[in-house]
Amino acid sequence: MDTNHRHRSPTSPRRRPPPLTTRSSPSKATPRVIIRIITRVITKAITRAITRAITRAITRVIISRVTSVLPPPVAPVYTPPSPNKHLPSPHSDPAAAAETILGKPFEDVKARYTMGKELGRGQFGVTYLCTCNTTRDKYACKSISKRKLVNKSDREDVKREIQIMQHLSGQDNIVEFKGAYEDKHSVHVVMELCAGGELFDRIIAKGHYSERAAAAICRSIVNVVNICHFMGVMHRDLKPENFLLATKEEGATLKATDFGLSVFIEEGKCLALHAI
Repeated sequence: MDTNHRHRSPTSPRRRPPPLTTRSSPSKATPRVIIRIITRVITKAITRAITRAITRAITRVIISRVTSVLPPPVAPVYTPPSPNKHLPSPHSDPAAAAETILGKPFEDVKARYTMGKELGRGQFGVTYLCTCNTTRDKYACKSISKRKLVNKSDREDVKREIQIMQHLSGQDNIVEFKGAYEDKHSVHVVMELCAGGELFDRIIAKGHYSERAAAAICRSIVNVVNICHFMGVMHRDLKPENFLLATKEEGATLKATDFGLSVFIEEGKCLALHAI
């Protein structure tokens, strides 16, 4: 009988061997935690960078979509519009053409419209609120003083501005032309009344625009450029002051105005740069 053998009670618990798995040491766990933290920081930084890049690219995407939907801008050879009752041909009456800018006899604008308050003032003229004497509809009348048209070039610029407005009349996002009249002292241009005021003033009053609202404004501006180029006109003075809002509502239609520096595109002719 083995004397080293010890008798165990059937109810006494047996000792179990220690588990084979061991916990990782702190020195091994620390690099893993650092790697996880660095991975999270890099992931957040990449996400922010991608978000900013997408935000900056939205305007470019909108412009590309507009150009793909709208007719492509072309530069056709311009043919002057046929004369109508608002702006007859100067060749129809040589005597009147020699004395007037519009090439037609003097006509008192107040016989057709009643002038109201002043809406704005520019370098060459003043814009007034006017009311049609027959329909009582309200319009805007830009009165250009002849005293400020010091040379032949200034007179030709006024005449070309009226021709361009008449040529583009009826297009979206462009102020509607109603008529032109001339008397001894001034040239009067009657156009659509845009009660919302200038886009510049709206931007100042609003302070900032959301991305969606800014994209809508950019789309309207691109549409103006597309229409002008398609119809053979180059505006050459696009800025917030030359865009008017049709109404005072938040989503009012944006309309281009002030075609004083605009020209007709002529094939094979280079446009001279004007110092502003």
